[in-house]
Amino acid sequence: MSKEQEFFLSVISDYINGKRTTREDNLNWELVFHFFTRHQLQGIFYTQCKWFMEKDPDLTELYSKIQSAALGVIYRFYSLKRVLASVQRKLSEDGIPSFIIKGFEIAKYYPSPVLRSMGDIDLVVHESDMSRSHKSLTNQGFNNKSKGNHEWVYIKQGTVIELHDKLLYEHVINKEEYVSFFDNVWQHVQKTDNTYELDWNYHYIYMLIHLRKHLLYSGVGFRQFIDLALVTKNNQDLDWVWISEQLEKLHLFEFAKLCIGFCRKWFKLDLPFRGIEPDTGFYQEVTEKIFANGVFGFDNPENINNVLMTEIHISKKPLLVMIRRLIWLVYPDYKSMSYTKDYGFVRGRPYLLPFAWVLRHYNILIGKKKMKVGYKLKSSIASFEEIKLKDKYFEEWKL
Repeated sequence: MSKEQEFFLSVISDYINGKRTTREDNLNWELVFHFFTRHQLQGIFYTQCKWFMEKDPDLTELYSKIQSAALGVIYRFYSLKRVLASVQRKLSEDGIPSFIIKGFEIAKYYPSPVLRSMGDIDLVVHESDMSRSHKSLTNQGFNNKSKGNHEWVYIKQGTVIELHDKLLYEHVINKEEYVSFFDNVWQHVQKTDNTYELDWNYHYIYMLIHLRKHLLYSGVGFRQFIDLALVTKNNQDLDWVWISEQLEKLHLFEFAKLCIGFCRKWFKLDLPFRGIEPDTGFYQEVTEKIFANGVFGFDNPENINNVLMTEIHISKKPLLVMIRRLIWLVYPDYKSMSYTKDYGFVRGRPYLLPFAWVLRHYNILIGKKKMKVGYKLKSSIASFEEIKLKDKYFEEWKL
């Protein structure tokens, strides 16, 4: 790791452990700021380092940028919180119970909740309430951007709400046992006053499954591990015996212990959930990869064929998977097309699939949705050496 990367991790460790960050000399401060920005942790950087940065004339310009970024994080937190309160209040008035996952629920366990950067709002309702929720949200001025089979997306003045009727979907997570675990999720939702909250033991397992999904597909950044570390450290109501038993049943226990092991090592934590300390080589490999990933993995070009590699890892049939994906590139199956925003009109009308293919080919080649063919090909083929290395990486993650 570089000095800048070591400082980045020490700042996060200090924040989680309630310590004052010590200034380091001879750092590339622009690079440090780049790491915190890439992982959407500007508020933590500002809070921990302002005491020495605001006094240093050499850092005046950078301090101004950091302060502005941190204020943006805080403003967005309060802005989204007001919108969420209004949306849930109106849903409640309309007789529609709802609860949120991730985001604001996780922020409760941060030393300063406002420093947890926010993206979309994930809102869960009963499947039978999806249509009424759609009406309620549109009446509140939200525009519906898509009605996929696993989430309906709404936007209003920069606020994005993803409306779910389930926590997990088999076609997204590729593990039926995980989906089944959350089938009766509403039995584990508690009502307090007029709000609903998912039992945190279930929420914790969901966090781990969500982290696993990002590791296998788009990639994962440090923020998800910070979320995991803070909930593990600060939520005193978690039942570790029950959580461990459920993780064993879901074949996630070893993965969970390794995730905790990384948190302990990165952030110098003593956590109630016992972890597995990663070996030195794997620790260095993962750390470098996560630095390159950014908050969701999109910044790292190495993740371009993660979906392909995951399918190969699961099936152990590389040639068949690559042939199938190349065919899928040209002729996506009915199920895949029905989930999309642009071609969802085929849902319930499979006879329209050939027309949807023609329309998609037009959009890709000459229409408004031109696609970089080389990029798509790269995401669908891989050398056997690449497959071998990625398979080893997944196995080391206990996946």
